[in-house]
Amino acid sequence: MTETPRNEAPLSLERCTPAEAWRLAWDEHGIDCDSVSSRVLVRNQRLRGDAACVRLTEAAGPEPLRLTWRSLSGTFRAEDPEVFVCENSSVLCRGLRAGYAGTPGGLYERPPSAAAMRLLTGLAEAGAVLHIRADDDPAV
Repeated sequence: MTETPRNEAPLSLERCTPAEAWRLAWDEHGIDCDSVSSRVLVRNQRLRGDAACVRLTEAAGPEPLRLTWRSLSGTFRAEDPEVFVCENSSVLCRGLRAGYAGTPGGLYERPPSAAAMRLLTGLAEAGAVLHIRADDDPAV
């Protein structure tokens, strides 16, 4: 199996917050600008590739874990072909209380962070099917 190419910044400028737009502009020129404040919460999301997020998700197992923009630099792909995503931490916590830790998933806060967009776009580009539940909020 071949590795997917480096996951590039997936956001388009028209959908960015001002902070994300700056991050993308600097990233285009190879400048790492505060790569740890943009985060995304994942649970039981086992990844493969050479990015730091791969080692972090492997170590965390089914426990919730915050991945940073920095940890998502490099190649990664989902081990599982389907990923379930929601924007509500209550859903994630309810699943943990119920002892349900089997399905790989992600959680993004509103609006989705640059790290969340990088993760989700990278997973989709590597072939994962994303099942996203947005609590019937208007699309961003």
